[in-house]
Amino acid sequence: MSLTWYTIKGSNSFGHGSSKNTHQVRWTNFTDGFDTRQSRRFGGSKEPDDYVILSILLERGSDHITKAQLASLHDELMLQDQFAKDGKAVPVVALRLVIDGNPQISYGIDDILSAIRVEHDKDPFPTTITQCLILMRRCKFHEIGRRKQGQTVRIGDKFKDPDDLIKELDELIWYIAGNNLVLTDGKLGNYCIYNDILVALDFDRKYALDIDESLREYAVRYMAFMFAFAGEVYKDERLGDFRRKVLIKYNIALPSVGTTILSKVRTEVQLNGLYNAFKEDSRKRIRHYLAPGFADPVKHIFSSLISPLFTTTAPSAPSPPPAPSVVPPPPPSSTKKRSHDDNDINYEEAARKEKSPVDHDDNDTNPANPLRDPLSEQVNSSDFTYLEVPSANLGGRSRKQRKRKSKSKSKKRVESAHLSTTTSRAKA
Repeated sequence: MSLTWYTIKGSNSFGHGSSKNTHQVRWTNFTDGFDTRQSRRFGGSKEPDDYVILSILLERGSDHITKAQLASLHDELMLQDQFAKDGKAVPVVALRLVIDGNPQISYGIDDILSAIRVEHDKDPFPTTITQCLILMRRCKFHEIGRRKQGQTVRIGDKFKDPDDLIKELDELIWYIAGNNLVLTDGKLGNYCIYNDILVALDFDRKYALDIDESLREYAVRYMAFMFAFAGEVYKDERLGDFRRKVLIKYNIALPSVGTTILSKVRTEVQLNGLYNAFKEDSRKRIRHYLAPGFADPVKHIFSSLISPLFTTTAPSAPSPPPAPSVVPPPPPSSTKKRSHDDNDINYEEAARKEKSPVDHDDNDTNPANPLRDPLSEQVNSSDFTYLEVPSANLGGRSRKQRKRKSKSKSKKRVESAHLSTTTSRAKA
């Protein structure tokens, strides 16, 4: 018996990304799959449902795995193994390369990395590596009695309380930053539940960037923001609650100085800092997930995604009572000095039933011009530098003193609510 892949519902995978597809597995009598005993030795389980097989996609116009792909895979698997040893990623079990039509299988991370280096260093580089598969442990999935289902457990179903999820997320992203890394591709699909904790999934070095130790806090703030907004971790009113708490905990949404009113200026400064924190890497990811096609992504994110979270929608009211015979006097005007912000918004406890209007796209692939999966026709065989003058609050632009605009003498009532105060976490 061997561990091999199989197709489902006319498709060769149940998950896909920009460079690889994810396949379910099963035991079969075919001899060209992963050995059962070796898989169990390095994977810790004999159940096929506990594994997945990743198929590296061939580059457009190519009929083989390229040298650059092997180099990238080597660094990705090495980083994933580092995280897995600390319980922050799923373990890598085996590698299968098809070279000149012959499968070569390696088990255990040391032999896997060695096999990749051997092929990569060949001169000339072989152009006959037509398939590259990685066997690894699977994220937590639904199980009903003895029947195991294919659906992966959603993060929001595991951590039903947003406070519990924030605590779990905080531990993971501080671990990542503590290793002087930032994962810029922060979509929800790049995280999952394994051994009942939140872990990272995608360690492609295009998005797993090395950072200076001084930028750890910046990395944490960026990853928290992307996790909260590049995907809907909850499908109900908890989503708005979760996002608000992330914005406040990581000092992204800020009140006007000396008030409890959300500051448009100060919050946009924070957003500019996130947008520019890792230059084009962060800009591209934020535009892709949160503001595709917008000329000013920061203003769009503030007005469409953040501002509604802190503005209470007035409930529908019954018909007003008849006008009283004596008109009550108007409320006393406020003598409180207003902020110089462009637009002050009540920073009050928001309506929790309001959903984010953003339409997220967690698929990096281009359906019109997809990469080719080597298993597609097989049924059962398959120096960045930070800002020149980084501000203490992650500002992406300098803050000049603004000339205060004159105001009319008309009186305006300003509602206010207490801003939840939080303290920044100490560096790990």
